[in-house]
Amino acid sequence: MPSSRLEAFHRLTPSKRRSVLLSSGWIDANEVSLLAGEGAPETARLDCLSENVVGAFASPLSIVTNLIVNGVDRLVPMTTEEPSVVAACCHAARLTRTSGGVFARAGDRRIAAQVLVQSALPMSVLQERVLGNLEPFLQETRRRHPRLIQAGGGVLSVELRSTERLVGASVVEILIHPGDAMGANLAIAVGEEFKAHFASILEATWMAPIVTNEPFGTATTAHARIPFLHLAGAGLDGALVASRIAMLSQWAMEDPHRRVTHQKGVLNGICAVFGTLSQDTRALSVALMADCAQRHHPCVTWTCQDGELRGEFQGPVPCGTVGGTGPYRPETKLFLRWMAVATAGQLAEVAASVGLLSNLAALRAIATDSLYAGHMNLHQRKQRESGPRN
Repeated sequence: MPSSRLEAFHRLTPSKRRSVLLSSGWIDANEVSLLAGEGAPETARLDCLSENVVGAFASPLSIVTNLIVNGVDRLVPMTTEEPSVVAACCHAARLTRTSGGVFARAGDRRIAAQVLVQSALPMSVLQERVLGNLEPFLQETRRRHPRLIQAGGGVLSVELRSTERLVGASVVEILIHPGDAMGANLAIAVGEEFKAHFASILEATWMAPIVTNEPFGTATTAHARIPFLHLAGAGLDGALVASRIAMLSQWAMEDPHRRVTHQKGVLNGICAVFGTLSQDTRALSVALMADCAQRHHPCVTWTCQDGELRGEFQGPVPCGTVGGTGPYRPETKLFLRWMAVATAGQLAEVAASVGLLSNLAALRAIATDSLYAGHMNLHQRKQRESGPRN
């Protein structure tokens, strides 16, 4: 087995990295071409976005059609290896057009930096010193982040609290309005600024700044209504299908084991959208799961009322239209134009709408006994047409 110790590998170009892999026995000559793909320019561009890049890994770029959100027709890009996710979202979006589409409202999202402070000073003294030196720190953050301030963002509050089990340590939590940024890098930067400003003031022996992916602020919501008659399928009356979907939703409310997979049905849609925009799907996933765990409630619910199936998404959708990796990809501008999105709030609304529809499609398939058949038909087509290649 060749050695994985590839010294100074990160300093090479993608082409030279492939040469190292070849000479060290990790790949053969045919596999060099496999990694290189069709164009060096694409690989060179991607080398700026990550570390130790050796090639470009292509994923299918699909489009969700039929979608109306807040009265606006939109095309939504998706990157996923599951054709059934795309097909199901397109079908669910068509169902909601009968009642004007999906109506969504972005939450007033916040993000927080946390700083672990190790100091021998009593808690009362730490509190006094933080409060007494807070204004100069806030002035410094405003100076360092002028564009954030212009966008209506900035540090909102700073709170110091004790810890139960960490002897000699306390935690500072800095709440931030991130504007149109997702905010994780911003929160880490503000945490580092707090450390630089307060380390000597708090007589800290160690300070550890980090972002928290705990969701703060108000949730994003999305609503859809579908008359029973449009839900008929597989020889089943629409009212029966609607009642089964509502029952499946209630099952997720009551059973934590079912709730986990119910949530995955939502993430199937949102993560596929976020993947095309280089948004942080991990932050999204943990934020939604944390919110679900705190409320003991799935982020999407369905009920039957007045001859309609009514669905609601409620939860955090951390995303951004500035900062991060997305703006550095030339496709991003095109994708946001398809989605009719200009702000982080609008992106959250469209993403939440897709999550709602992805969940609806999964529940309708279960309700009509077509989940396995529909998924496997598309999966087998993928296997037939792409097939294993040697």
